[in-house]
Amino acid sequence: MDLNFPRHPHYLLVILERSLTDLASGIRRGQVSAREATDHYLQRSRRLQPELNAYTALDDRAMKRADHIDHEVSLGRDPGTLAGIPLAIKDLIDQEGAITTCGSGFYRFQPERSAIVVQRLEAAGAIIIGRTGLHEFAFGFSSENHWFGPVRNPWDTTTSPGGSSGGSGGSTGGS
Repeated sequence: MDLNFPRHPHYLLVILERSLTDLASGIRRGQVSAREATDHYLQRSRRLQPELNAYTALDDRAMKRADHIDHEVSLGRDPGTLAGIPLAIKDLIDQEGAITTCGSGFYRFQPERSAIVVQRLEAAGAIIIGRTGLHEFAFGFSSENHWFGPVRNPWDTTTSPGGSSGGSGGSTGGS
């Protein structure tokens, strides 16, 4: 398998067309930066948010984490199997430094530490770029949330991507 990433004006788009395994490998080899990949997905998520409403929050700390991954690579260290892979978590899962809402208009929890799944993802080099929308308290099937607004299906924005993980579906389908 050819993992050489060409440097031409659209090389990042070529890279992002490959698998996440290839992207992580390219980041670990220093052929593409975690910053570039993270910036690409954050910009895309921001651009699509008004139409899809897939996120309850996007996390600007992601760029700092991407820079950390790139620094580790520059020192010859392996940042992990998910090196620099941008991803989002459901706003039901605690992440240190981010408010967990569970899709509720009144529940606001500031966790002192991240859930084990987040700890493991980050230890493997993943970069959390945001928190995805859901049906309130994940108790429903449509992701029609009257506090944050409805999540929209990226393939047909007149419909729901389903629930309670509609934000996850919407953000993935819109990528």
